[in-house]
Amino acid sequence: MEYPPIMGGGSRYTQDLISGLVGRELHTVLITCGVEDSVEKINDFLTIKRFKALNEIYTFKGELMKGISLLQNQIRLEAPDILHTIYFEESLIGQIVNTSFGIPHFITHTKNPMYKEDNPVNNPAWSLFNYINADKSTFFIAPSIAYKKCLIQSGVESNLVEVIYPGLNREVFRERADGESQSLRQKLKINKNEILILVSCVIRKRKGLDFIADAISKLSIPERKIKIIITGVPKSVEEENILSNFVKVVGQEKVITHGTFNDNEMPLLYNMADITLLCSEAEGLGISLLEAMGCGCPVIGTNVLGINEVIQDDKSGFLCNHGDTDKLNRSIVEIINNSVLRNNFISNSKMLLESKFSTVLQANKHIELYLNAVNFNEYFCTTVVYRLLNDNLEILVKENSDNDFSLPESKKNKNVLWQETAVDIVKKESGYEVEVPDYILSKDIIKKYPITRSDISKINSIVYAFEISNTTPKSDSSEKTSLWLRYDLAIDKVASINDKKSIETLHKLLQINN
Repeated sequence: MEYPPIMGGGSRYTQDLISGLVGRELHTVLITCGVEDSVEKINDFLTIKRFKALNEIYTFKGELMKGISLLQNQIRLEAPDILHTIYFEESLIGQIVNTSFGIPHFITHTKNPMYKEDNPVNNPAWSLFNYINADKSTFFIAPSIAYKKCLIQSGVESNLVEVIYPGLNREVFRERADGESQSLRQKLKINKNEILILVSCVIRKRKGLDFIADAISKLSIPERKIKIIITGVPKSVEEENILSNFVKVVGQEKVITHGTFNDNEMPLLYNMADITLLCSEAEGLGISLLEAMGCGCPVIGTNVLGINEVIQDDKSGFLCNHGDTDKLNRSIVEIINNSVLRNNFISNSKMLLESKFSTVLQANKHIELYLNAVNFNEYFCTTVVYRLLNDNLEILVKENSDNDFSLPESKKNKNVLWQETAVDIVKKESGYEVEVPDYILSKDIIKKYPITRSDISKINSIVYAFEISNTTPKSDSSEKTSLWLRYDLAIDKVASINDKKSIETLHKLLQINN
């Protein structure tokens, strides 16, 4: 994604999260797309790396393999403690690469929840979660209960999802003096005595623009003209038709035409508006509602999961059922005419932002999850080194004591591939040069986070098998702490049950009788 984002709830969520993490002096490297490759060091705690290859992937002109190679190189270079991805492409690339590293991987899910025309059967994107969640090694963060429900519907286990509400940057989205909005007001030709209704959303069918148009076409406030701004601009024929139908129902004279609004203009728009609407059929949360609240603009939304996690009906705004044009009209009129109610909504909204949608809370909860993953995370790589001698299978075991043996094992560094560690183990323990394993015997990931109220542990362990033959070149790196044992003796001698299972698995794969 581009950073800083121009618009979009998921992009804004990321920007505010990074702002909170950096504010807590957490070293963060953001890997994002760009027209050209570049590195920008913002301060001591934030570095932004932009890559053309990622930009090409987003525009469907690039190869996914380039993104995989890019991320693998960055993990080697940065040696991160945590990998955190957002959106589908990043999460897919992240999980593919991370199978070789095993870094604690967090995914924030910001795709809008399914509604009546969308389900896992006809939306192939949902199968992505089946892949990512296959070994339950990834932890998901949902910015709302609506997003969590969406993840569960697509097969993610509930105990692997934590809801962390987004924070709002109050330095940006705040009340402004009238003079700050004057130039934008003149640009859009809006008089101060006109009622400005802001519909802050992209132009999509599920955003409920038909419902809003139907309601506002029947709205009348004596001696006041009504003006409407839909912040999104159409980017397809379908979106042009949606906007055209909206204008036709509401009336051309009420709808203000415009280009794309930038980040500096959006807070001014909220300050100019008398009401902000978000009347979607389905919504992940509604970042635009939070932004409006921060700017002291009353809000109205539909009573659907996501939006009703933001608006407390009749306290911080009004909720109405989708399609209830009478309720929507009454709500608009009451906010316009009742100054006491309006001020109460604004005051209660500010308290809600501090108690539930704070960037400090957002950052703190993420850091808590990160620390739990890092503090209780261990990476071990085990190797089964074997040879076939006189038709007998022999296993290399490491002597721990007089009667205690184990398979060669080593702790893996976070920015080193599992396979690299395994190759290094074999060289040190056997005195032979090897390059690639013959088999991957197992990948065990046991993951339990403290938020599940169970054991605090995460253990990553991968077992590889390497054959030593007459043609395997020798190395000078042997530590000579290991010895070769015939299969049955190796099974008898190794102390660990997991080691026994690994040796037995190899024996079955080789289909050897002894």
